[in-house]
Amino acid sequence: MIIIRRGKKLWQQVLSFLFVSGIGWLIDFSIYFNLTKWLGFSVLFANCISSVPAVLWVFWFSSKRIFMANRSKIKLYQKYLIYFAYQLSLVVGISFFAEHLYTLFMASKLASHQMLLENIKMLIKATITPVTMALNFIVMKSIVEKF
Repeated sequence: MIIIRRGKKLWQQVLSFLFVSGIGWLIDFSIYFNLTKWLGFSVLFANCISSVPAVLWVFWFSSKRIFMANRSKIKLYQKYLIYFAYQLSLVVGISFFAEHLYTLFMASKLASHQMLLENIKMLIKATITPVTMALNFIVMKSIVEKF
């Protein structure tokens, strides 16, 4: 019975986190789109900048509504600093990876296709999102509930 309850709680957390992260992704993607499309930012810098408000939103909401903080000696703001440091390293790493994908695409024969060329930055962002979202769930749950 305990296992079923834990499994149900975990699925509720996953679904809630997906919803909250979806809002965070809309924040992130909107800023990213404007930075790349209208202001001409590179994938690397646009992704680094657009991620910050999304990270703030997801951590704030998730730590208040989705994950139950344990009674540890580590305060919530300290957990946020840990999460922010993790996010900083993830965002920088994934941004360099995204920039590399963009460079590879531009050097390929596919770059001659106008429709792909116009949307490649958005496609790269959409490709890296599921990976970062899964990692974020695991790390945030660990930080908020386990530390």
